[in-house]
Amino acid sequence: MITSMRTNLLLLALGGTILLTGVLLTPLLRTEPSLTNPLVDVSVTDEAQRGDRIVTDAPMISGTLTEAPKPGTYILSGIVTVPKEATIEIPRDVRMFAARDAAVRVQGTLTIDGGTWSSNQRHDVERQWHGIVVENGGRLTARDITVSDATAAITCGRGGRGDIRQATLSGNVVGVAVLSGSTCTIEDTTIERGDVGAQIVGGQPVMRMVTFDRLTDGIRVYGEATPTFTQLSFTHIAQYLLLTRGTKDIVISGLTAPGDARPLSDRLYDQEDQPTQTTREGDRPIGRILLMSDSL
Repeated sequence: MITSMRTNLLLLALGGTILLTGVLLTPLLRTEPSLTNPLVDVSVTDEAQRGDRIVTDAPMISGTLTEAPKPGTYILSGIVTVPKEATIEIPRDVRMFAARDAAVRVQGTLTIDGGTWSSNQRHDVERQWHGIVVENGGRLTARDITVSDATAAITCGRGGRGDIRQATLSGNVVGVAVLSGSTCTIEDTTIERGDVGAQIVGGQPVMRMVTFDRLTDGIRVYGEATPTFTQLSFTHIAQYLLLTRGTKDIVISGLTAPGDARPLSDRLYDQEDQPTQTTREGDRPIGRILLMSDSL
């Protein structure tokens, strides 16, 4: 049984441990799982047992990360922090399996060269960790990595910098979450099998050569966010891009949708029936989604 609620999605509510922001997203009159509620009704499901874990015998990583782990398999436990003064380079051939509610906070510099980051649970209810969070002053550089089964695979928080290329973000509630005041580049990446590919609350993220596949919604943009979209591909997506209460036009240069013959009105949503929105400063125009001529 899928638990649903109106879209007031609190990004990365990690029990008060990770205090990024209190942003509540504007309702879309749609339903979706919440990051603070399980995706499956726990009242009808057995509790997770030791046998539900993928890895039970591996070194544990928890607390403050001050040096890079060697190639191998590890279990992430709790909130793992890369502190401000640290520069950590995680080599290829590292596999991280996260316990429920685990997360990585990047306050310093974290470079990841390949590898997989996933939940350590086969049990659906327990398959909830909170991905990699780039906080104020933090910097994440990730190449050729796979991040899966998280509430949000990668979050670029206020004041954080993220550079993600050749990645696969699979089976997450949200693939990439971008908050106001962040700098985030996603390039040559696949976001697949989840609820929302990218949730952009603010900032000026750049998404280039990104494939969205088997998601409920490809991209959601809110408020005054001004993303740059180039060469995006959508397959098996209910709606490609939703712009809600946006005040800026969103331009897409190069949009392809193999095998989808639906009209654009069924694939793109920008509140075109509402030319303005009322704010404290008065009526303001509502942004539109604009496709360049090389799209579709």
